Amino acid sequence: SYESDRPNDDPEDAALDVFLNSGTEVRAERHSELSYYNGFPTINVFVITFSGDESVQRGDFTWANADTYKETDITAVNLDAAMIKSGNMYGIMQCDGTGSADVKSAFVEHEFYDADTIRLERYTNSEDGKGHWEVVEWVVSGGGGGSVESDWLRATNFGFNIPTDATIDGIEVRMDRYATDDTQDSIKDYDIRLR
Repeated sequence: SYESDRPNDDPEDAALDVFLNSGTEVRAERHSELSYYNGFPTINVFVITFSGDESVQRGDFTWANADTYKETDITAVNLDAAMIKSGNMYGIMQCDGTGSADVKSAFVEHEFYDADTIRLERYTNSEDGKGHWEVVEWVVSGGGGGSVESDWLRATNFGFNIPTDATIDGIEVRMDRYATDDTQDSIKDYDIRLR
């Protein structure tokens, strides 16, 4: 998120692209044309580290004056568990416009054209623009990205014979989980239940 001491009717000054440039660098950029600078933005940056089975695909688009939309192929995702994010708040991209009418060229709609294509489309195509995009996909249910032998282990008959008038004070369940050295970080207990 960011704020600027200039109105956002001038995208060249106020529309910023904030993105992860590498594993250790977050970068904030205004449009490279920069006929002049007005305003001094203050930027708050939050970096989110995923520890599960999430996946991120990223890239960028450069728009010529005549471009209304851009599309690119991605690795297919589950549309119910994925989102598109730009490096700009509210789908604003860098734009070289310098007037209030140019805001139409800076706002970009993000959409999944299908499971393996994204489209970024703007209302009008009067100015140059550029911006980064990310597609984030979450794993909805248990099971890692590797080989899974069983999502559920169900044992229904342990061979007990419990007398009719007996009282059970408690049941102890012990689970032994292990992996070879090269896969030990891939075992995750998403949910353990005793019914």
